[in-house]
Amino acid sequence: MIPNLPFRNRARFTPAIAVVGAAAAALILAATTACTRVDRGIGSSPTDRTEMTTTIPPTSTSAPSTTTPTTLPPLPPVPPLPKGPSSPIVPVDGLAPLIDHIDTTDPVIFLTIDDGMVRDPRVPAFLIENNIPATLFLNEGPVRSDPAYFARVASAGGSINSHTRSHPDLRKVSADTQRREICGMFDVISEMGLARGHIFRSPYGVQNATTQRVAAQCGAMAVLRWRVALNDGMVQFQQGQKFRPGDIVLSHFRDDLYDNLVELVRKAKEDGVVIAPLDAYILPPSR
Repeated sequence: MIPNLPFRNRARFTPAIAVVGAAAAALILAATTACTRVDRGIGSSPTDRTEMTTTIPPTSTSAPSTTTPTTLPPLPPVPPLPKGPSSPIVPVDGLAPLIDHIDTTDPVIFLTIDDGMVRDPRVPAFLIENNIPATLFLNEGPVRSDPAYFARVASAGGSINSHTRSHPDLRKVSADTQRREICGMFDVISEMGLARGHIFRSPYGVQNATTQRVAAQCGAMAVLRWRVALNDGMVQFQQGQKFRPGDIVLSHFRDDLYDNLVELVRKAKEDGVVIAPLDAYILPPSR
């Protein structure tokens, strides 16, 4: 790319341009205009520029390891959280509570990522570089296939939790099957050398009272739902158009996850919230 400054300097000296002739002056002016448009992004909206920077062709299994992740300005550090949830989140009458948000006035939201089938190496790099904790809800196959990948994703301050072993609709199976699915997945997490979490999310976001009881028996303090979802590079709200304190955000290990995270960071900054570790609000049983 030809630098702007030499062309701008030449434009200041009219006699020099006259010497080279009208045709050369026109050529210089055209080059100067084109160069300036490129440097300043003229002709493309802010959205266009973001898409050119952050949208990378997806991959069904993983992105090329040589791809350099896009690094946005990092979110502010998570502030001290003296308030936390308005009341402790614990099982009641033997049932793990269903929650879709944390009842707090702290300006925080919580990122969750489900399943684990697509493992894009840009994702852990992006989370680590931007100081974003994520709470993971995983199934058995992906965890056994690549435990190191999920350990890296969680290393930014997140945790790894049960999403059942095989992703069934829990409303359609017995209590014993639910126990094998829910408790069994917590056991797989431990078996693979990963830090076992203490939260559960049902496949498809559906469950029944048996699910809540079994989840509590497996050590889960809550059955997690959501109020915001990430899809196709967009933030989708169930209510309103901006984040509210305590929102839980659903995403998946899919081809669009990287672009979803980029947009999540942008929207969080716009709405004045930070992405906080969910474990700071849903405490483990020992605490």
